[in-house]
Amino acid sequence: MAFGDKLKSVVQSNVKNFTSDIENKAKSFGNNLVNNALENALGGGAASILKSLLGGPSSQPSLSNAVAAKVKGADNDWRVRLSVPSTMPKDGILKPLDATNGLVFPYTPTILIQHSANYDAMQPTHSNYPFPQYQSSQIDDIVITGDFFCENAVDAQYWAATLHYLRSVTKMAYGQSTNAGAPPPLVFLNGYGDFVFPNVPVIIKTFSVDLPADVDYIKTQVDGEVAKVNAGTKVEGFYEGWAPVQSQVMVTVQPVYSRARTSQFSLDKFVKGDYLDNGGFI
Repeated sequence: MAFGDKLKSVVQSNVKNFTSDIENKAKSFGNNLVNNALENALGGGAASILKSLLGGPSSQPSLSNAVAAKVKGADNDWRVRLSVPSTMPKDGILKPLDATNGLVFPYTPTILIQHSANYDAMQPTHSNYPFPQYQSSQIDDIVITGDFFCENAVDAQYWAATLHYLRSVTKMAYGQSTNAGAPPPLVFLNGYGDFVFPNVPVIIKTFSVDLPADVDYIKTQVDGEVAKVNAGTKVEGFYEGWAPVQSQVMVTVQPVYSRARTSQFSLDKFVKGDYLDNGGFI
């Protein structure tokens, strides 16, 4: 091979290697730039969920990862949350909810909000058009529908805590209960920052959880006391159960404000946004 051909071959090989190295560095820089931008814009937990969704079904985030995306009490946690009443224990089957400071919908739910202004039609005789007479305004029920995915026993434990929480907050104190006669407790709805659900006092009217027949179920153990007859004493153990790997939870809540709070309501303050962080008026 002539000297010129050898020189040409060496130059082409070096250029190819240099180009490949530049491409790899550019891809790495681009990926890091995108990841940093996602985390800065969405936060680490939301960014990881989005990136895993873009990566396909094989990288589907687990419920435990989604729930742990934000730490308890984090200021930038804008996920939809229902508080746990102070009268309920923070251990046992509800212990997983204490870590997230309430029931958190781990994946962004679908929420239906409706406000109404009620009018009565006054229809004078021999008139073509009725005259609407204002009666009242109201906030209609808020319907929250969210998906729950379970990939392991920890996910299933949180799902079980969610189900038990919803069962508990829709019951009154009856019979031998402490504070017997009290209605179902009031809880607080938060989500999407300060101007959508600013610590809104609500009652939970209905909820539904589907148990599909065409999905797998995961076994889990829940902390608690189980009665076992052993020399007439109770010993500590675990409740066992199964949770679906995919299910949908729908909760209907209604905002409730006391007479004392509504008597202090000012439309002037409301319009200016003065109630966004105080009182929960929406």
